[in-house]
Amino acid sequence: MQITNYFNIAQIQNTSDLEKAYEALCKQSPSKSNPVISKRIQAEYEVLAHILEEEEDREDRYQRL
Repeated sequence: MQITNYFNIAQIQNTSDLEKAYEALCKQSPSKSNPVISKRIQAEYEVLAHILEEEEDREDRYQRL
């Protein structure tokens, strides 16, 4: 099974960037016409969103110290 990263992680610095990338991917024809690709993009988005939220929370706590 080949795993494809749909998001360019180097260009994503925060959740806002991730949301913009997700919206752009959802508008592309392969994700519209192929439910498997759509589900993979959704899963990858959810994982990255969770990681970014944790990282942003850590940064907030660190800045409050």
